[in-house]
Amino acid sequence: MIQNLLNRDPSLILENTETFLTDNMQQEFNLIINQLSTREKQILMILANNETSLSTSDIFKQSSLSLNEVINGLEKLSDRCLITQQKSCFQINELIKTYLIQTEFVVGL
Repeated sequence: MIQNLLNRDPSLILENTETFLTDNMQQEFNLIINQLSTREKQILMILANNETSLSTSDIFKQSSLSLNEVINGLEKLSDRCLITQQKSCFQINELIKTYLIQTEFVVGL
C-alpha cells in the first residue's frame, strides 16, 4: 500500500525523518491505550515526555504511584511491547510516543 502511495519510491520515506502514523495505526493505538490501566497510562506519559530512557527510580519519582505499582506497570507495559528495557532503564516505543504526543493524550487521574 505505501509503495503504491509513494509511487514505489522508498527515498521519500528515507528522506523524511518525521514519524508518521496512518489512520489505521492511530485507531489500533487508541484501542491498545484504552485497554491500559491508569497507572500504565501514567507511566507511558512519563516516558513519552522524556527524551532519554528512565530508571524505575526516575519513573517512581515523577509519578504519584507506589513503587509496587510502578514495577507492576512496567512489567505489563513491557509484556505488551509498548516499552523496552536496556539494562535498568526503560524507553517507550517510538510509534507509541508519537501517537501520545500527536493526540495530546492526557491521563485521567
